[in-house]
Amino acid sequence: SRYVATNPILNVVTGQVVMSDGRLDPAWITGVTLGASSKMTNIGPGKLVFNFTLASGLFTGSYQPTNTVKALPFSGAVLQRLGRASGFFINSNQSGRVSFEAAP
Repeated sequence: SRYVATNPILNVVTGQVVMSDGRLDPAWITGVTLGASSKMTNIGPGKLVFNFTLASGLFTGSYQPTNTVKALPFSGAVLQRLGRASGFFINSNQSGRVSFEAAP
C-alpha cells in the first residue's frame, strides 16, 4: 500500500485502537477521534499516546488501560488503501498486533 502524505492521514473521524494477542486476554480496545493535523484523542478508558508522522506514514505510541500498571509501547504504519493503520507491540516475550480503524 503506497503512502501519499495527506492531512488528515486517514479519512476516519471516530475510530478505535485495538491491541490483541501478545499475552493480552482479552484484547485492549479504546475509542478515539482523529482531528485536525491528524491528532488522535482518546475517548475511551485508559491513557493513550498515538503520534502519526505525516511525512512517512509511520506511527508510534503507547496504551495503558485504567486497570494496569504498565503502558505498552507500539509502532506501525498507515495503510491508506485499506483505510487503517496497523503495527505491533512486545509484551514480555510475545508480540501482539495494534490497529487503528473506523469504529464498527
